[in-house]
Amino acid sequence: MSNFPDLLNIDQENSGENFWPSLTDIMMVVVMIFLISTATLIIRNWSLVRDLTETIEAERAARQKIRLTTAENMTLEERVAALESMLSDMQLKALRTREEKAALQTRVDRLTAELSRATELGETLTRQLEEKSEQIQRQQAQRQTLEAQLQASREEAHGQRLKLETAEAALEEKEQRLSEKSRELEQATKIITTLRLEKRERQQALENSRQSIALTEENLARLREQFAELESKYNKLVRPARTTKGKIIVSARLQKIDGESRYAIKMPDARRFETVDEATLHERLAALKEKYGDKLYVRIVFPDDNGLSYREAYSFTNDILSKYDYYHAK
Repeated sequence: MSNFPDLLNIDQENSGENFWPSLTDIMMVVVMIFLISTATLIIRNWSLVRDLTETIEAERAARQKIRLTTAENMTLEERVAALESMLSDMQLKALRTREEKAALQTRVDRLTAELSRATELGETLTRQLEEKSEQIQRQQAQRQTLEAQLQASREEAHGQRLKLETAEAALEEKEQRLSEKSRELEQATKIITTLRLEKRERQQALENSRQSIALTEENLARLREQFAELESKYNKLVRPARTTKGKIIVSARLQKIDGESRYAIKMPDARRFETVDEATLHERLAALKEKYGDKLYVRIVFPDDNGLSYREAYSFTNDILSKYDYYHAK
């Protein structure tokens, strides 16, 4: 049964007096709940990003501590080589971590922006609904005034019948307008219902993001276990560790400046890096490989803020070491 007042029954003068104030209170409560829920989601989202960052920092600190402990058993020259290799690995992992964090932050920003837009749209529709309610209330007051005039006209003489009929026609026109306003109110209610459904979908998307983060943490734990197992197996191998003892050391450097790759090489007898193009870098490394053979130790250097992605840094390291370094070259 409809909750709207019977506008066609002119004898029920007070049928809608308590309805519209009650609807306004309900809409205010709905909007407050919506805004509080949105703020809670945004706060939890930032909390998840902060927890992920702290987890990555803790993992990096733990790995650094393990490597420093291992380095205490080496000779001074081997310790320097191990630290340089550790620095190269940490630079690669730092690049990958920054990319993953940037991707996650972009996704969080996008979801936050969508929630913000949904909130603004909900507030706009709420204001429009309140304006429609006020218009309907004013028209109801006008209708009541016309009904009072109509009742006074009935008590007048038969000569006032024409005026009464004119007033009735005006009242019917007002009622038609009121009916149109009611339909507009129903449409606004449907739009609000649609926004609530979209809000639930976005909440589900945030929940999926949290689950993805949890899976990532599980994968990190699994990788730590696999790394420990591989490290144990590697230590049992007969092949000696990569060392600079008795080797000819040459350094190769790569960085990106304004999107352009910059190569540099430091020859065994040089004190500074020399900037070269990629072809010259390979030519000099090939010449050194031909001259020193299995005595050539290639050191890979990535400066801070090198502008490289993880894939680019890994590809450069793997390419140079596999071709020229005594330990990796086939």
